[in-house]
Amino acid sequence: MIWIKASGLQVGRLVEKGGVWSSMSNSAILTQRARSPETRPSIPIKQRYAFELDAAQRQQLSDIAQRIVKSEPALCETEYFGPDVHCGLHVDGPALLFADQSEISLYSAPENMLFEYRMAMLGEVNDVIVLSHDRSRAFEAYLQEYLDIGAFDVLMAAGQPNQRHWPLPKRCLEWDSLFRHIVRRASSTGFLSIVPYLSTGHVWNLARRVAEETGAEI
Repeated sequence: MIWIKASGLQVGRLVEKGGVWSSMSNSAILTQRARSPETRPSIPIKQRYAFELDAAQRQQLSDIAQRIVKSEPALCETEYFGPDVHCGLHVDGPALLFADQSEISLYSAPENMLFEYRMAMLGEVNDVIVLSHDRSRAFEAYLQEYLDIGAFDVLMAAGQPNQRHWPLPKRCLEWDSLFRHIVRRASSTGFLSIVPYLSTGHVWNLARRVAEETGAEI
């Protein structure tokens, strides 16, 4: 399976079956949600293109992936963060979603960016989404009614005057009320997938601390 991202709401998946790759329709994804727990569903998309990869092309892609991993041996290593922190997504347990871009030098505080709800497109029922600004109940209703994405567990992490430049993962680690909420969610299932817009040191440190606190797989 390959993830794709295009403009606007064109976010979704390409799925291979018998060497044929195509994007999944709304009904196909909804059916998969009910039938298969093997992958986390994403935003429903309509099929626009279908194309085929022959055996040679698939082998070429596999060779490229292996070369990337071999050239970057630390790419998938997570030992520094403890035995319970790994790369990848868990099927079981909720996801913790961040759209924080404040650690890019072009941006400042998370509150200055109004796109945090974009990460909801990668979520599902009972996932946790972290916001630095006010909730939009109307947009949440739109997600649930039209895209079948909703019933989020929303954490409000608006910065205090002297902490506005703290990235959201750091706030979730340093603010006891946020951290304890995340710990409870991870403890309830034994799993938590942290899905950030940017994978930074603060994200990995949060994963390490939650794993130490709960013994859950992060």
